[in-house]
Amino acid sequence: MSLLAHLLISIGSYMNIQLIPTLGFLLLVALGAYILYSVVRFLTKGRLPRLHFQLKNPLPRIKDTEELYKKLSNLFAHLKEKVKQYNYAFLLQRGEKGDADAQLELAWKYAKGIGVVEDHEEAHKWYLKSAENGNLIATHNLAWCYENAFGCQIDKQQALYWYQEAANKGYIPSFSAVGLCLQEGYGGKKEPKAAFNWYMKGAEQNNPECQFCVAWSYAKGIGVSPNHPKAFEWYLKAAHNKHYQATFNLAWCYENAFGCKRNIEEAEKWYRVAEKLKSQAG
Repeated sequence: MSLLAHLLISIGSYMNIQLIPTLGFLLLVALGAYILYSVVRFLTKGRLPRLHFQLKNPLPRIKDTEELYKKLSNLFAHLKEKVKQYNYAFLLQRGEKGDADAQLELAWKYAKGIGVVEDHEEAHKWYLKSAENGNLIATHNLAWCYENAFGCQIDKQQALYWYQEAANKGYIPSFSAVGLCLQEGYGGKKEPKAAFNWYMKGAEQNNPECQFCVAWSYAKGIGVSPNHPKAFEWYLKAAHNKHYQATFNLAWCYENAFGCKRNIEEAEKWYRVAEKLKSQAG
């Protein structure tokens, strides 16, 4: 086995002892290996610059550089897997001790299958633990799980409860979610006025989804008296915040004189912006 391989295995052993693998460290090792590999390729092809002295202990020539490259690749794959395992073990340890951020990350990994087998029930379990420990992102995501039967039975009242928990503590993305739940009657009856109030709270804090919901409410008269100029105003604000549907609706307003003067040039401009936003979103 090559000197380089021995060196890397020693580094791997050190990592096993310390149990603190980091991506930066792995990248540093990879860079060093690449440089050494480049030197080996020079040696094997005889393209080194002329030297005016003789090395006492020159590196042995490697007959098959492709074989060396293959061994290095396998070694790095092994190291990468070790890092992944230790990261998960360290994360799990923190999560089991009640670290809300670690619990959120565990939930995300299980939800997306990142470094673990995708498991929606495990994702829901860790979202719940993190939410109970006060993480607002987890609280919002837990509500989404109940709303969409993600790792649990669908429960609209639980969805509303957890969205409100996040919103009441100031998590702005939950404002529009609470509004939609109230508008749809997740709490047992439809409450369009209360929904509009939540939309407006978020819209005034420049949240584009809430701005769109305010515009839609004014356009349709949901929870508030119909007001086309107000609808146009909020579509415009949401469009400037790159909200696709608001941008499309704004173009339609210009085209159809909805809350504004008819302006075909502006309509075409905003339709183009909407198409661009749609393509960027994939």
